Amino acid sequence: MGSTQNLDLDTDESTSKNVHSQRNESISGFVMQRIIRSGFSSIFLSPGNTTSRPTLSLDFLPCSVKIEASTNQGLLLCTHFPPTYRNIPKVYVCKPTTKQWKQIPNPKTRYRNKAVGMIVLSSRPLHYKIVRFSQPKFRTDRDSYRFNNLRCEVFDSKIHAWKQLKEVILYESFLGFNSAVSACGSLHWLTFGCKIFAFHVKEETYSMISLPEAKNMEEEADSEL
Repeated sequence: MGSTQNLDLDTDESTSKNVHSQRNESISGFVMQRIIRSGFSSIFLSPGNTTSRPTLSLDFLPCSVKIEASTNQGLLLCTHFPPTYRNIPKVYVCKPTTKQWKQIPNPKTRYRNKAVGMIVLSSRPLHYKIVRFSQPKFRTDRDSYRFNNLRCEVFDSKIHAWKQLKEVILYESFLGFNSAVSACGSLHWLTFGCKIFAFHVKEETYSMISLPEAKNMEEEADSEL
């Protein structure tokens, strides 16, 4: 099956039965990926996997890809860097359970990724957004030592385009290396400042959330006595 305009639509009649059967069967698990000499190798692991179920892979994509983000509904955001001097990536959104994929436009790739997240806002019709944070040019002003400025770009599947929002300013805090956690329509990252950075996708705004205070287990046990 090739590229589709909507990832939840069947475009190849010869594979529609297979797609339908896989859609009606719930599959849970996770994809592990490792770097190999020729690119990336992926494997799907499921605690309830049996030999009767089809093995999920990314072999249906036209090239070896790196997984950048995923959603609870099984969509993956992937990139491929062709071996050219310009090193401009190709960006794909795919659904391994139905082997559907779509190439989307590139964001402004002159700045390196700091964090990427993806969230599905509705399934029918499919509507998703991708949020990308990157590091802008080095600044020499004095506030650059106190604030961590991040470029923010959002891809909206409805308009099939990226747009740049106002820079995100994190006060004395930096995004960690952990993946985004999707909950209640927002994407969340744990920062090095021991806070949670939340990007509210529909409103395209952000906020900082303090972590709950850690309780001393010994003191709590003594109080129960």
